[in-house]
Amino acid sequence: MTKKRFLEEALQNGGLKGRIYGSLHELKRAQGTHYGGILRVSDKPTRSVRKKKYTDQTGTAKLRRRLYDVITTYNVVIADSTEEGAENVLEGFLASLAKGYYDDKENWLKVTPVATDWVDEDDSAIKTKVAVQVEVTFEYGIYREDGMDQMLPDTVQVEFDEEDEDG
Repeated sequence: MTKKRFLEEALQNGGLKGRIYGSLHELKRAQGTHYGGILRVSDKPTRSVRKKKYTDQTGTAKLRRRLYDVITTYNVVIADSTEEGAENVLEGFLASLAKGYYDDKENWLKVTPVATDWVDEDDSAIKTKVAVQVEVTFEYGIYREDGMDQMLPDTVQVEFDEEDEDG
């Protein structure tokens, strides 16, 4: 599951019935009073040196290197005609937001809502009476897996002639 899809499901489970937009351009042109948006704000990769040895399901020895620690930030927008309506969806969204999830590659993504920012129609480019923006971060790693045979030097096999063993 993608990060964006994870947030969409949390919004829908939280009570958002309207359309969910994926860009600021779409949000500015949105019609209606009850809708949402998911906007990717930034990705912050940092080099990592962690590694782990393990054996996969087939019994093959593997080394998993964490190349980067990444923090990806999204702005989740909840727009409504009333503050109460936006607050109800916000509370439902936060209640539906799990602490994290495993992606398709079995990597754990930690999910944290960081801050909220309330705006009204005078403060926002969005055409709505009330909107709340929720900053949500995903913390995860980018990995590379190597087989153990690729990491070890070729083994040298020494063979003796029968004469050499005796003497």
